[in-house]
Amino acid sequence: MNIGYYLDRYEHCARTVAVSFVETAEELRLAELEGHSVTLWVNLPDGVREVGYEWGDQAAAAFALVKGGNLLDYTQGCGDGSPYLTGSEAECLVAGRLLVSSQKEDNEKCRLEAERAFERQAHLLGLWGELQKLSCGSWGPAEQARYEELTRKVDSALVRAEADERAEAEETGILARLIRHYRRGMNPLRSLRRECGGEWSFWRECPPEELWKTASVFHGDGWWVVWQKPD
Repeated sequence: MNIGYYLDRYEHCARTVAVSFVETAEELRLAELEGHSVTLWVNLPDGVREVGYEWGDQAAAAFALVKGGNLLDYTQGCGDGSPYLTGSEAECLVAGRLLVSSQKEDNEKCRLEAERAFERQAHLLGLWGELQKLSCGSWGPAEQARYEELTRKVDSALVRAEADERAEAEETGILARLIRHYRRGMNPLRSLRRECGGEWSFWRECPPEELWKTASVFHGDGWWVVWQKPD
């Protein structure tokens, strides 16, 4: 069982501090004889403890999760692998492990999500099969040109889809804001005109059908708001 740790500076590399673990009582005795300042987990309060690990001039971090005098989890890294906490101390204790990520992991998640989004969009456009055949078949100037053409089509569709998602999220937020303000007897249209632009109008009756085709219409309890977006 890991009973504690000490920090040991490497002489061959400036500002480099390694974390050495103490596994047994004999290792603890030897470490103390060598002049190391050993931190015992049993002497630390429960929770996430930051360990003073360093590595050259790169960003570096190390965390330990301690509970009941025992080490439950430990992580360290430097550079783009330097960990950061994604959960609170209480959440880590409940999970029984450190909730962490790093720039390296985030980049990999973004790459995988971008690949999945591209594949989904290619399927929706009916282009995935042809893209797969081009990827696996013989490759010449014609195939490369066709592959680039299909890729541009998928990328353009992705941009449009992301814009639609942002617009939908924006309108969802606006509706919640309108409902919240009108329930409090407040007028939200002045601030919305300033922040979002366009023409905003309040209606006590359902607006004409033509407006539903050309504008965003928000509906609450006995009211409608019409937003003619700026060009």
